[in-house]
Amino acid sequence: MAQTKSRPQNILITGDTLDPLFNQFQSLIQAPANQLICLNWPENGPPPVDFQQIASSRRMAHGLLVIHRRSIGPTELSAISDLRNTLEQTSKTRPRLELILGDLVRYAEVQVLSMLVDRTTPESVAADLLQGRLARYFGQPNASTGNQRLAKVGILSSNLGIAEMLADWVQWCGYSPLICNGWSDRALHSNSLMIWDVPTLSDRWLSQLRIQAHRRPVLTLLAMSNRDTTQLAKQAGAVASLDLPFDADDLADLLATHIPNKQDQNSDQAADLSRVPSVRLRSGKTILRAENGHNLNQDRAPWSTRSETQKSSNNKLTTSND
Repeated sequence: MAQTKSRPQNILITGDTLDPLFNQFQSLIQAPANQLICLNWPENGPPPVDFQQIASSRRMAHGLLVIHRRSIGPTELSAISDLRNTLEQTSKTRPRLELILGDLVRYAEVQVLSMLVDRTTPESVAADLLQGRLARYFGQPNASTGNQRLAKVGILSSNLGIAEMLADWVQWCGYSPLICNGWSDRALHSNSLMIWDVPTLSDRWLSQLRIQAHRRPVLTLLAMSNRDTTQLAKQAGAVASLDLPFDADDLADLLATHIPNKQDQNSDQAADLSRVPSVRLRSGKTILRAENGHNLNQDRAPWSTRSETQKSSNNKLTTSND
């Protein structure tokens, strides 16, 4: 029986090859199964001469085009707009357009570009998201293991609204969320992954992250992040970072990648997935910020509140320990 021949995974990436972050993106995309084309597009310079020709070629019809720009000016806007018009006119199928933008891009320009491309991503978190997105786009999504599906995911934030939003998204991804009162919350296993809404205005967040990263995987939520902030978080031990707003699929990829496979299998720590209700996602287009994040006591959320379900879980845990 003849085997079905898989379609080549054609990827075109363009950006400033002198930018170390662009080179990191290129190395993450480079894989034996990918047919990668890299074009140099210097910052504040014209696009590559053969940019539109390659992007609109037949071999890229089902491929992926990744464009990285630290800043956006009239030249970039014109080139991306012309490319989109060319793709719409020449073929019924076109490559997916992924635009990675730096912190120098203004919000007004992001609004214009969002109508020309399929997705825009802050460059600060793109390195953590690229591989998962590629796998999903080419039909090879990152699946969690059975042990991971039994995991609780901790959520720590100074803003109850953000904490509840994160709990909804974690639950949608198939895990059991726990809004924690602090890093030492007894209801959460010591090795469980924690999503931390980082109070970056505090001068203690890096030292706290260094301490906690030795004890558990920490996924940092960095509202309005830039490449320097994300780099500091990585150096302090964060396994990955997200910005607000984010896609649920991106969160699912990161959880499947970074939740430890070995979990405490006793009944108090294991999540009964049959009892996890379906939830309705809140709008990912609303940018939320933790205005009071700098006031966060690093080991205790200021509102110190729990749902009745979480309080019941705590009572059971305390009883079993006694």
